[in-house]
Formats: sequence, C-alpha cells, structure tokens
Amino acid sequence: MPDYNPEDVELNEHAAWDQVWTGELYEDAIAFITSLSGQTEIALELGEITSDSRVLDVGCGPGLLSESLAKHAASVEGIDFSETMIEQARRLRSGAMFRVANAEKLPFSDDDFDVAVCCYTSHHFARPETVYTELLRVLKPGGHVVVLHPIQAENAAFGAIFQTLGDVFPPEKMETFPDLGGPLFEVETPEPYIEMLRNCGFTNVACEKRLKHCSLPNDDALVRATVQIGKVEDHSGELRDAIVRATHASSAKYKQADGSYLFPDNILVAKGLKPLDPA
Repeated sequence: MPDYNPEDVELNEHAAWDQVWTGELYEDAIAFITSLSGQTEIALELGEITSDSRVLDVGCGPGLLSESLAKHAASVEGIDFSETMIEQARRLRSGAMFRVANAEKLPFSDDDFDVAVCCYTSHHFARPETVYTELLRVLKPGGHVVVLHPIQAENAAFGAIFQTLGDVFPPEKMETFPDLGGPLFEVETPEPYIEMLRNCGFTNVACEKRLKHCSLPNDDALVRATVQIGKVEDHSGELRDAIVRATHASSAKYKQADGSYLFPDNILVAKGLKPLDPA
C-alpha cells in the first residue's frame, strides 16, 4: 500500500465531505451505490444480526443503512465525523440513534455492542488500525465486526460517474476536487484486511471478494451525482446537457432491455470476532 500522511488524510477527508460530498449529494445520488444496493443483506449475513443485537454503524453518513439495519436489530447507533451528515440523519431517519463522533476515540463503554459495521467507510480512515482497535474495545466478547470495502478499480457505478466527470470537465477542474482516501483506499485483495484485523486482535478473521450488483431504474442518480460534484448549478444549460449525454455514454454498456441499469460492482467483505477470553 502507498504511504499516507494521516494528518493530510484527515484534512482532505474533512474538506471533501464539507465541500463536495455533502449530505444532499449523498442522499440524492450516492446512497443508491453505497447504502441501497444490497449492503443491508450483507451486513445482516456477516454480522449475524438478530432482534437482540446492538449495532454500531461506523461512518453512517445520513443514516440510510442505520435505518435499514434498525428494522432487524434491537438498537442501532450511527456515528459520523460530519455534523452535517448527522444532522441530516436525525432529521430524515427513524429507528436509529445518531451522534457526531471520532471513530478513533469512540464515546462508548467497553463491551457495548454486539456488531460493528463499516460500510464503504474503511478506505476513508487515516489510521485504520486505530479505528479497528477501538471497535474491538467497544464490542462484547464474541461480537462481530463487518467490513464492506468498494474496490475502486472494479466499481462500475462510481466508474461511470468519474468517467463522465473526466469527459466533461478539463483536467484543471478535476484537480480542484478534494482528494479522498487513506491507506486502505486502493486495496483490491483480501490479504490487507485479514492482516489488519488480526493485528487489531480479532479472531476468526475472513475476507473475500464478492460481486455485488448495483441496480438503478435509470441513470438519473449518476447525472445528479455528476452535476453536484461538479457544482454545475451556476453553469449554463449546455454544460448540463453535456453531462447528461456523457452519463448516457459512460453507463450505456450496463443498460438493460427494460431501460434500467445493472452495474457489476466488486467489493471486499471482511469479518472478525472479538475473542471470548482476553489474550
């Protein structure tokens, strides 16, 4: 994995979520990819979540996954470093609790949760091992950690968005978007997650690549994502039209006979248990 300066990662991540990847963008467009295309089912499966489970959703954003998991668990607590995201989650979601929190210093007691879920979140952590060591602390003995990690080079849905951005905007405009990602951003194989979770003290660790299709009724969400990421609201109708055409072109190969879209997104799914007995 490439070298990352944790302080730079933190600055870039805060800038990105404050300036570009806002709650409105996530709710209107990105959630269809990161929260609403099979993530609930995978978390329920790997976390063995039941009606008795107390669940922590780490990096919950505006809370769509938290709300979905709350239908199956005893309780769900969603945390995020973004105050805007948490405010939106509290306003729009039901069934779960939300708070602003730093995943490196969780505001919870030891042995507090049965399951911790990191869905499309780990690659944003500046210090992943610090976060997962904290998750080990707040999990009950025998508790589950679940990770869903998008493989950047094999994520067709996001690939269509960024292909559109690259086709429409000049390179100098692309360079103005805040950088995203920490040490795990470019991970494409199970081994780094297996090693990290074991180093943090988890047992029964497993990780595998899994094909998880992202199904969309049309490509409107991709258009909205490109428009919002590119901050097109102050530009001419010609630019919007160009984005629509470029989106159609970048996603055409995934269009189905009924007009819907099916994007073959590859992800890594990892899991581990907190040992029943301290080492």
